[in-house]
Amino acid sequence: MRVIKETVRGTGDVAVVDLAGGPLPVGQTGTLRETIQRLLHAGSRRILLNLAGVGRVDRPGIGELLWAFISVTRRGGEMRLVNVSQRTKAVLLRTRLCEVLETHEDEQSAIRSFTGVASARSAPGSEYFVG
Repeated sequence: MRVIKETVRGTGDVAVVDLAGGPLPVGQTGTLRETIQRLLHAGSRRILLNLAGVGRVDRPGIGELLWAFISVTRRGGEMRLVNVSQRTKAVLLRTRLCEVLETHEDEQSAIRSFTGVASARSAPGSEYFVG
């Protein structure tokens, strides 16, 4: 399992986490789980995960995405995914997580979607994977 690199940057009140490498690692220092915990502790409630640099998301990686989504929403936040590969979208459909995770084709539409849930479902360039 290759180590993934994460870069966090801010765009307004949205924390964008750029992920690179793959597959998405589980339970290692510096993983997505640790980054999400840091962001939530710092008060971030709108988190966008950019998967453009992720080669693939395997089953444990899907579990990490689900954990992140649950953690963020339990703290009153919102999480979106952007630049999701077709292969990962297929996994989300098979596992029915497409009913939980909202994905977007581009970063701008993803950031705009945080202005309200209703607009996220109809935002141009977005796919509403329920959630």
